[in-house]
Amino acid sequence: MASRFRSLIGRRQAILGMLAAGGAAVLPVKAPAVPAAGTEKAYAAFFLGQGGYLFSWGIPLLEREARKLGFATEVFSYTDLTPAWTSILRKRNEGYKIALVGYSLGNTTATYLQRHLPVDLLLAISESSLGRNHPINKENTKRSVLWYGSDLLSNAGVNDGFDQTNYIESMHLLMDVDPRVVNGVLAELRSLVAPARRDERIVAANAPVPAPIPRPTRREIATAPPPAQQPSAGRLPPASVATSDVTCKNCWGFVQSLGEAASDPWMQ
Repeated sequence: MASRFRSLIGRRQAILGMLAAGGAAVLPVKAPAVPAAGTEKAYAAFFLGQGGYLFSWGIPLLEREARKLGFATEVFSYTDLTPAWTSILRKRNEGYKIALVGYSLGNTTATYLQRHLPVDLLLAISESSLGRNHPINKENTKRSVLWYGSDLLSNAGVNDGFDQTNYIESMHLLMDVDPRVVNGVLAELRSLVAPARRDERIVAANAPVPAPIPRPTRREIATAPPPAQQPSAGRLPPASVATSDVTCKNCWGFVQSLGEAASDPWMQ
């Protein structure tokens, strides 16, 4: 009897979560957040998994909390490679720091983008072994963190070069609402925009003053070798990257990876 009661409660909570997440898809788009005083401009792109808002319950929550931190935010389907690419380039050119947050198959797009565009922070939740995930590009990505589980839908990416990996014992559909994941993601986002801590500033202010460096003589200046040329940041790849590796509706997914070519019905 008790087991049946718990089963009914669990089913009721799942249904309520699905309805709440589905309702988020029809909410009006909010104006971009204004960075708080003392914080840096930052933009966060969130990538839904297969099924969109219906099964990516935690993404609307994380996006809303990121806006409270002062982030400009957008939410994308895992098929929205081109719109996300365009937004990231525009925000980078406007002086924003860039964060990518992916869930499930949303990580196929998030990890692909960081292979080609410079980002400050990549946060991957539950990379699916049925998706096409991409290793971390250390030259482009300043910091990357992965939250993974034990099942087939959550256990990918462990050997892809993330700076930090966190094992979470949780079901795939509950991973992006798990408090350990939510708190970890928000802490990483907060560190991207928060000013330096007061104690760090105090330590820097009390640091001993280094001894003055002797000025070189005229002969030393004349014979000194020319300074090495600084490596250029390199040009970004063109916005058109139509290769077989680009995310699209027929490239991959739960059904597609199992050998069927049907597209995702939830994202039509």
